[in-house]
Amino acid sequence: LNTMINNTPATAWMSYGIHGNESSGSDGALALIYHLIASQDDETLSLLNDLVILVDPMMNPDGRARFTTSLQEHRGAAPNIDSQSMLHTGRWPFGRGNHYLYDLNRDFYFAVNPESSGRIKAINQWYPLLMVDGHEMGSQDSFLFGPPTEPINANIPASTNRWAKIFASDQAAAFDQQHWSYYTGEWFENLYPGYSNYVEYRGSIHILYEQASTDEDGFKTANNKIRTYKQSVAHQFVSSMANLKTLQQNHTAIFQDFVNN
Repeated sequence: LNTMINNTPATAWMSYGIHGNESSGSDGALALIYHLIASQDDETLSLLNDLVILVDPMMNPDGRARFTTSLQEHRGAAPNIDSQSMLHTGRWPFGRGNHYLYDLNRDFYFAVNPESSGRIKAINQWYPLLMVDGHEMGSQDSFLFGPPTEPINANIPASTNRWAKIFASDQAAAFDQQHWSYYTGEWFENLYPGYSNYVEYRGSIHILYEQASTDEDGFKTANNKIRTYKQSVAHQFVSSMANLKTLQQNHTAIFQDFVNN
């Protein structure tokens, strides 16, 4: 068993944009894909040697199409950073849900939508040790990532929550290096089994990001600073790379916990 664990590459499932109007994750995924394909640096080549990395860049294409159409309708000739504008507030039905206006991040338990049933089938085939889930939150916020707060579903293995703290520590170090604002371990929970943390009930590690929403030209925050969309995408990309490095560095121990669970 130990020989198999040592010789088997760890699998990471990197997914983004399950809510179609949370767009920075999907664009960060494109940056991640390009970097993994094009980069020739030793660090990236080492990642590709040790890991199988599956990137699911747009979990909700219908919602994203609705969202980007709204941006096209409300953009102007000049940059618009006003938080009260239609460009940044949007209009119903927004882009959160899919074609049927169903929130796909509540569907991993029921799997009534084709996006969910197909994704669950693929996840069950690959058995990822890590699943990343890139989201966005309120525009006046900063950046949130795990570990989740209480209550935590009792059916999630204790080792999963222990690893969540290790991944969070490494991700925080990557943000500290860039002098970026963030917070961890607050307001999101993993009690309901229909979230995208479905993999945790199979012994895998799930990490959620919440980047403050930043559409089109940038966004003027309450402290009069302007956060650009480019910065939001960079936050998603750096987070993804940090998590992949943590998986690479600890994949033997994570694999052992996965087998034991």
